[in-house]
Formats: sequence, structure tokens, C-alpha cells
Amino acid sequence: MVASDYNVNYNVFNVDAFFTWDFRLGSRIIFAWKNSLGPDYEDYVKGSDFKSYTSNAGQIMQIPHGNEFTIRFIYFLDYQQIKKAF
Repeated sequence: MVASDYNVNYNVFNVDAFFTWDFRLGSRIIFAWKNSLGPDYEDYVKGSDFKSYTSNAGQIMQIPHGNEFTIRFIYFLDYQQIKKAF
């Protein structure tokens, strides 16, 4: 491999947001949103066409993005409280 092979324009755009609500000791609800470039982003942004940072970043914002929403529910069961109930 030649040293010039490492000069590659690689575009990545990711945004991850997590909102956590701890409603009880050991129990929580987590809302997550992830935004990223789709798998075909190389068809839209070519490093050979957009050589400056601003024009390249502008093209990334024009590409369709993938969005993912998840909700996690974690609930702590206290064995001592269950044992007292029976």
C-alpha cells in the first residue's frame, strides 16, 4: 500500500440524542433518536467534485438521512418486596 492511498475524502454525519428518565431506584425509561447518512451517500457526495469543506458539508445536508427512534424500559424488581407480599 502506498502512502497516497490514505488521502481519501470520507463523509460521515451522525447525530445521537438520548433522554433518560430515572423514575425509581434502578428503573428508567430511555428515549433515543439517531440520525445518520443512508447507505447510498457516496452517490451524492463525491470528494473529487466538492473539494472545499463548506461545499462538501452543504452536499451532506442535502442527502436523505436515516432516522431511528427507540424506547427502552428498564424496571428493577426488588425480590425483598415481592417476598413480603406473599
